Amino acid sequence: MGKIKVPEILRFPDDDGFLFNHIWGKTSRDGDENVFGVRRNAQAEICPVRGIVRYMEVTRDIRVDLTCGYLFRLITPDLDIKDAPFISSAAESRLKGYLKEMNADNGETLHGSWIMLVGLGVTQPYTTCS
Repeated sequence: MGKIKVPEILRFPDDDGFLFNHIWGKTSRDGDENVFGVRRNAQAEICPVRGIVRYMEVTRDIRVDLTCGYLFRLITPDLDIKDAPFISSAAESRLKGYLKEMNADNGETLHGSWIMLVGLGVTQPYTTCS
């Protein structure tokens, strides 16, 4: 998700979810498409659609232009927002930092967190949530 660009995202009819049409870059699967949909579900607390919509509202409120470029972007140490992909190594680092701040770092990884989400009923590539 960190390399998804805003123009690759479409909304389902009736705002029922998102369709992502990601095109792989030069380093892997050059030019291959990775199309997947995410629908809404009644479990709003774990709904990625709801989270992405809220994220887009917040970025609009703080005047970050999401009409083009990457959906999820890097924040520099001086708190500037770069139009660069938020890749898994950056996400892993951020997760570790948050867990350490909470004194809750027990060796969790992003991969392990994904396994936990699957255990909660979140599926991939097609997820339903609201």
